[in-house]
Amino acid sequence: MSPTRQGFWKRQVIQYAIFVGILAIGSHLKAAIPQVAQDAQKVLKQHCYKCHGENGVATSGLNVLKWEQLTGPNGPVVARSPDKSNLYDYIASGEMPPEDDQRVKVRPTDDEIAIIRKWILAGAPSFEELVKRDFISPEKMLGFIQADLRDK
Repeated sequence: MSPTRQGFWKRQVIQYAIFVGILAIGSHLKAAIPQVAQDAQKVLKQHCYKCHGENGVATSGLNVLKWEQLTGPNGPVVARSPDKSNLYDYIASGEMPPEDDQRVKVRPTDDEIAIIRKWILAGAPSFEELVKRDFISPEKMLGFIQADLRDK
């Protein structure tokens, strides 16, 4: 093999090794979800998700585990402003979750309300990567639709 071809292959192997190394390192460099976001998600899932997201139920069109819905232009959270955030106002005032709703087993504690406030003050960082959902096959989805239609 000529020296120029050897140099070419040597460069190719080095470039490939660098590429593989970057991929390996990059897979471990996912942005960490801040603890305050994880805590807020836990509170929202425990106290709000049954009516606002679970099994496709989205009362008032809101799924509380969809960060973009919470913080988007028409969302109930204004980052860094709990006093301007309807979500915080509803929870802190006791209006949500409603006391007379049978799905509500436990109301948010003062500490949990403080977690939501702290999360909003921190800029309401995203927690969506934590939500892992099982794949629902078309057949299973059709079954859900048929069951829902039978119940009406």
